[in-house]
Amino acid sequence: MKTLKSIEDRIVNLQKITSDGETFEVEAELRHLDLVGMIPNQIKVVLAREFGVSLTMDWDISNQRFSTSVDGVTYNSSFDHKAYMIEPWQHGTSYARSSRRS
Repeated sequence: MKTLKSIEDRIVNLQKITSDGETFEVEAELRHLDLVGMIPNQIKVVLAREFGVSLTMDWDISNQRFSTSVDGVTYNSSFDHKAYMIEPWQHGTSYARSSRRS
């Protein structure tokens, strides 16, 4: 994950769908982005306007977004997760090296 200096850098939007089918946009603080290689796996967020609500959202490959359901309420990510990923070369790590010469 990119180094994010302020909380404003970590605020993302989620789509909240109630059991009645009503849809709302809610803000959350992105706390963790878990990747398998460069493929998204899971995120952890804390809802910004609801005290103490922490969500772990799994990647939904069919919808190409993170999603979870809690007590009949569905949360879907509505932000570009790629904006929070780093490219392998940004850490100075080389995944393909030539052999060293003696």
